[in-house]
Amino acid sequence: MDRLFLELLGDCGVLRTYETNEIIHLDQIPPESVYLIHEGKVKHLVYDENGEEKTLLILKKGDIFGEVTYFQQDINAVVTQAISPCQIASIPVAEFERMLKEHPELYAEIVRLVTYKMRIVMSQVKDMAFQTVEGRLANLLLRLADQQGVQTEMGYVMIDFDVTHQELANMIAAYRSTVSRIMGRLCKHRVIEVVNKRIVILDYLGLQQMANSDCGNRQR
Repeated sequence: MDRLFLELLGDCGVLRTYETNEIIHLDQIPPESVYLIHEGKVKHLVYDENGEEKTLLILKKGDIFGEVTYFQQDINAVVTQAISPCQIASIPVAEFERMLKEHPELYAEIVRLVTYKMRIVMSQVKDMAFQTVEGRLANLLLRLADQQGVQTEMGYVMIDFDVTHQELANMIAAYRSTVSRIMGRLCKHRVIEVVNKRIVILDYLGLQQMANSDCGNRQR
């Protein structure tokens, strides 16, 4: 998926650099651009009425965003924020439409990407409805390993971006103190380890068992 977007859209638009934590504004109505990540990672998040943050998903090099707003021609309620230094191309809608006409195979890739995003959000909804914090955290770590994981020299899977306990808590609607306690227990039992703020999964099966078995009353 990422290869095709970069191959066909890599020369489109205007490339801009974003620093970590910088917001990428997508609030034009009608939408003026679709965005392609050349380097780095961003997160989609929303805020509740109390200003609490909920991270929906993380996108990496080769992913596009703003495509849903483009097709819906509606207000984008999702905030996009860089979680690492990024280079992102802003592709004007007219240029994007021209590329869609010239390369109709892009439609299939966009459908796959939107479906992928929807599956992640639906997994989070399921976790919130049926899982305890332990189960939600285990499922989150497994999803991040699948989406953003790289293999270490020892054959383990490392989640390839810096993440704090507060950021993990934001992703699963939990308190930071609760996440810190669970992470400490996972480290103690050698299910995971943290190296330079990056989480390494040492016992993938153990984490899967925790995710599959830990259902119960929701808590924070």
